[in-house]
Amino acid sequence: MTKDIEFNKGNLDNLTKFYRKAPDIMRKASVGMVNNLAFTLRGNVLEEIEESMTIRSPRFVSSSVRVERARSSAPKATVGSIKRDRFTGWAEQEKGLKDPRDRFHTVAGRVSGSWKRRVSPRFRFKPGAKKALRPRDIVSPLINSEKRKTIVFLQMLNRLKWRQPFYIPTRYKRLQRGIYIFKKNKIRRVQDLETDNQPIEKNPWMSRSVKRVIQKTVADAWRDSIIHNLKKAGYDRRRL
Repeated sequence: MTKDIEFNKGNLDNLTKFYRKAPDIMRKASVGMVNNLAFTLRGNVLEEIEESMTIRSPRFVSSSVRVERARSSAPKATVGSIKRDRFTGWAEQEKGLKDPRDRFHTVAGRVSGSWKRRVSPRFRFKPGAKKALRPRDIVSPLINSEKRKTIVFLQMLNRLKWRQPFYIPTRYKRLQRGIYIFKKNKIRRVQDLETDNQPIEKNPWMSRSVKRVIQKTVADAWRDSIIHNLKKAGYDRRRL
């Protein structure tokens, strides 16, 4: 059984036009593929962070992981966590490095006294907020001994029934240098200003996220990008 194939000039013209546009379509598809992979990696990162870290604010975490899109002029996308005030971008967990911050909120500074809860707003000391009271603010400058200043300072706060944060600048008995409050007739530290000597636990969250980008992920990103750009150019892939 045979079938004659009839020459159709219209089909040839359409194919010629397609091949002329093909380089531009493939260039756009390549950029789209890179961006598709970047957003897939971002999803992997968010999952890894949720699984391996304590998440106190999902909204903050989501907004902190960004994608810098690839462009035709710069076909490279960047995925990562941005740095902000009082936030380092999780670089220390990935590399096992010491946290560069010089102060840390304690469990007493968190809502309900739980490590899984966010820091109480009054202990964040945002710009413009009332600062922690210091001994020099109310103790006579005639007292030269730092130890004596601390004793007098605590006695004065106790008499005033002070309930706002206050600052102890030097170690006194079991009280380390830090920011404290009076709570339930006890002194609670809400910010630790001493060097953190805890062992550093490495958590390679980005490395694990990248490993989850397998060959099928790349193939799917290519397919989706090519289909999308063919449709934008007015072509139906099933008829090519």
